Formats: sequence, C-alpha cells, structure tokens
Amino acid sequence: MAKNMNQQKENVLLSVIGENDLKVIIEDAVRKIMLELKENTSEGEVDEWLTSQQVCKLLHISKSTLVNYRKKNLITSHKLEGRLLFSHTEILSKIKKLRQFKSVEESMN
Repeated sequence: MAKNMNQQKENVLLSVIGENDLKVIIEDAVRKIMLELKENTSEGEVDEWLTSQQVCKLLHISKSTLVNYRKKNLITSHKLEGRLLFSHTEILSKIKKLRQFKSVEESMN
C-alpha cells in the first residue's frame, strides 16, 4: 500500500514539473557537481578513465588475467553506465607498487 502511495506521489510530482523545468533542474545539478569536482581537484589531478581493453594493452595482459586481477582485488574497477572503467592513476599506482615490491624482493636474493 505504501509503495503504491509513493508511486502516486512521484506521478503527481512529475506532472507538476514540466519537461523543460525538469531539464533546467538536471542541468543545474550537473553544473553544480562539475563545479564541485573542479574545485576539489587541481589541474594535474584530473583522472583519465580506461576501458578493459586499454588496461590489458597497458599492462600487456589478457582479458581473463584482468578478470582474475579484479576478482582478487588487485585492480579496482568502477561501473559507469554499465561499463567497467579503470582509473589510470590507480593503474599507474599499482604498477609503481609492484615495481617497488619486485625491487625489494630482488635485493633480498
């Protein structure tokens, strides 16, 4: 019953706000979010997002290896509009840590 009332409230709200008004509200919200992001990141901090294919090429690994890395939480992925994306900064950070680990490991032998 409560679910039905919530649906009715949503329908009333949508009919009160016109399509153009809704568009303006969404555009304003997006503008505010973009401004917030811009204020909270410096010029050099803007991250690039990579697809699975780009990460595989960058790391010289197969797609199944990338899947295994994700399952083992070695690489973090982010879902955006149904697509898996990877932070270029995070990938580079993982590579740097792996190189440091290998360097320490080699110096111990």
